[in-house]
This record gives sequence, C-alpha cells and structure tokens, in this order.
Amino acid sequence: MMLVKIHTKEFKGTFYLPNTLLFNRLGLSIALTASQKYVKVSETGKEALLAQLKRYRRQFKGLKLVEVQTSEGEEILVKL
Repeated sequence: MMLVKIHTKEFKGTFYLPNTLLFNRLGLSIALTASQKYVKVSETGKEALLAQLKRYRRQFKGLKLVEVQTSEGEEILVKL
C-alpha cells in the first residue's frame, strides 16, 4: 500500500492507495500525462520506468518518495 498524507490548515487527509492501482501501465500513463509539462518519457522508457518502480517497491518498502514541510506547518508525505 502506498501512503499519501496531506495536512494543511484547511484539509487533513491520509490515503492508502493499493500498489496495483499505481504500478501498472494505466496508472503510469495517467501520471506521465499529468506531468508531461515537466517530464518527457519515450515508450521504451515507460516500460523501463515501470519495471524499476516495481523492483523498488519490493526492495525498499516504506521509502519516502515525497516529503514536504512548510514553515506554516503544512505537510505532504508520499511513501511506498
């Protein structure tokens, strides 16, 4: 399960997302489409990226992918 934790002044939420939802071709395509302004990946690169993500998920359970804390006390955390 992937943990997504968002705490701001207006919103506090913790979400557990199943890995199968995120680590498949459809989930990767959605993520890359949403970030295509910043990230460009070829078709062969997508397959390699998906394979690496699956390997890292097994090898590094609990790895923090994103951890942001602002001076106002807002927090965003994404963990494998």
